[in-house]
Amino acid sequence: MNMKGRTGFPIVVVIAFILLSFNPGESEVAASLLSSPYDPMRVCQAPTSIPSLPSSCTRAANLTLRQVIAVTRHGDRVPDHVLNAYPDLTDVAWECSLSFIEQPDLSGYYAGDTRFKKEYLPHRQILRGNCASGQLTTKGYRQHYDLGQLYSSVYASLLPKSKVVGSLYVRSTDYPRTMMSAQGNVNGILSHLPSNGVASNITVKTMDSDSDNMYSNYYICPYTTALLDSRMSSDKYQVYLKSIRPIQYEIAELGYYGGHPEQVSIGGFCDICTTRTCHGFSLPPGVTRTLFQASCEAAQWQSGFIYASEETAMWDIGSFWEELVNHMNVCVHSVKSGGTTCSPSFLLFSGHESTLYPMLASLQAYNGYFIPYASHMEMELYEGDGHVFYIRLLFNGDDILLPGKSISPSSCPALYKYSDFLDYIRPFLAPIDYLQSCHT
Repeated sequence: MNMKGRTGFPIVVVIAFILLSFNPGESEVAASLLSSPYDPMRVCQAPTSIPSLPSSCTRAANLTLRQVIAVTRHGDRVPDHVLNAYPDLTDVAWECSLSFIEQPDLSGYYAGDTRFKKEYLPHRQILRGNCASGQLTTKGYRQHYDLGQLYSSVYASLLPKSKVVGSLYVRSTDYPRTMMSAQGNVNGILSHLPSNGVASNITVKTMDSDSDNMYSNYYICPYTTALLDSRMSSDKYQVYLKSIRPIQYEIAELGYYGGHPEQVSIGGFCDICTTRTCHGFSLPPGVTRTLFQASCEAAQWQSGFIYASEETAMWDIGSFWEELVNHMNVCVHSVKSGGTTCSPSFLLFSGHESTLYPMLASLQAYNGYFIPYASHMEMELYEGDGHVFYIRLLFNGDDILLPGKSISPSSCPALYKYSDFLDYIRPFLAPIDYLQSCHT
């Protein structure tokens, strides 16, 4: 199919024409591509706010905050896609001043006090400059530092009073951008503490990527591939593929992806344009604002359809949900057994948008938009009178309402009995025969 001569034709008009060519059922599906207007600046930074419960609420049940679990997406990063083969576009240079300084943790003869800085060779990477693909930026680090400072203020009663941090549990996926986001967050949490001149050693727990359960993982559960294939072969997704063809052709006509429309990644193209916009750079040469907007609205729908599926959430993220619930259950059991605190009392999990998509889907709280950089979900666990426990769920500062569950006490916004939360989330936890079922 030759699309030459169409370059510059408004993509939204092309999509509107295609919508009219669908039958009524298809048109309804395709129209949803335009139902969530794309705002790139909304992706650049998640809101940094956590409203406190009103005092009338805490008094109503004599509430005491016992534990908080925070699950975050990494901060701002450079692109992790390219428009062409190596070398990529040379009109923008990505310069990263943020780097790792590491020291081997050994004892005995081989121990030393030398620290080693990891630095990428300039102009030798897939992106022009000295940044690795997908690397966290100084801006992204600062986003998590600021979030950590917010945590230190809002959750001061749970956080360390010194740099002996037994009350703090940190876990990250084994990616540099999530590791450094976690480090920024912890440094923000500890920023109010006086320095004793001795460096703090903070353990960040992780797993190798093939066994990590903080995102849908084929290696743990091959069945997720069958579920993904099913969604991508559905009528809805085929309508989506039909609707994005004009966008792919226009991108290819600009010479990107080798000029081959079938190789155009709508999500990758949107990512490149968005990361440039977040840093005040111009769009790639020849790319119009209209083309940018259309590609990202399509990519936004695709991400939600594939990753924020309530039907597949148990298999995508159920094992991780179970891990979080187990932490909360240990806290509840400890307090009911006479303990005065939970250890750890604050748990930080540094992940990806693919962590939060299925979590939000299982709570029926996904809003149809991309997950912004430095997004954060909090689970606040409270003890009330009579050892009754309550939970509050938030995402980017907004309370999450649990469908079909009553707020308790009624004077509290979005506070639920912990037992009601367990009843709600149980269908999304990994089944007892999870590993067996995943391999059948």
